[in-house]
Amino acid sequence: MHHERQELLGHLANVATGLSRIRGINETAPIAEGTFSIQFDEWDWEIGVGVYGLYRHACQTGDLDLINALADWYEWQISRGLPPRQVNSTAPMLALSFLIDDVERPEWEALVKDWAEWLMTGLARTEDGGFQHVVKERMNDGELWDDTLFMTCLFLARAGKRFDRPDWVEEAVHQFLIHTRYLGDPKTGLWYHGWTFNGRHNFAGALWARGNSWITIAIPELFSIVETLPPATHLYLTNVLVAQATALKKRQNAEGFFTRFLTIRRRR
Repeated sequence: MHHERQELLGHLANVATGLSRIRGINETAPIAEGTFSIQFDEWDWEIGVGVYGLYRHACQTGDLDLINALADWYEWQISRGLPPRQVNSTAPMLALSFLIDDVERPEWEALVKDWAEWLMTGLARTEDGGFQHVVKERMNDGELWDDTLFMTCLFLARAGKRFDRPDWVEEAVHQFLIHTRYLGDPKTGLWYHGWTFNGRHNFAGALWARGNSWITIAIPELFSIVETLPPATHLYLTNVLVAQATALKKRQNAEGFFTRFLTIRRRR
């Protein structure tokens, strides 16, 4: 078990190094020997997912240099001025809402609180009060996407726990329930990527592998952030996750991979 842990940590360290070399989509930059810095230029969902992974890795390994590298990246980005607020630009706020426990920056705490309040009062809503998947390219009127749960609701839950705002936590959990209603497929246990109230359908009805992965990570992360969910809610979301994981296992090939669309079960 120790060997497996060390091997896994080695792989994660390689991923972290690779991420540090990325300056933008399809653009890399050299890194100086013996140093680690995050060079990603844009503040959006791609780096938001990455820095959250780096933060969790730093916490697991006690890597203070990595914590400092994350703080340096946030200092750089915030000092430049952040882009307009939307679902995807909220993603980097998740790691920041944890990092404020390691770095004493009152202005960062104020930013976290202000952004969380914007989610509550400023983000467009769909029918039934869902968080509309607004992105920089378009408004996506009346649309729910499962990405939203990772990009916005984990942050909102964490901010609510950090600043003792149960209304923020309750809204984050509420969004998980709304999205499950419209995106979960009870027949397969898998998830559709999106739903539109303009026509009331799941677009092409495709069960997209990467789209499903947002749920596979978002529900366990919610459990780790909000450890005191109401028992019925915890059980409901656990069953949703188990149903999805069971369906995914049936569609995983011998090499451990999945097809882009999860319509074919693996051969026995």
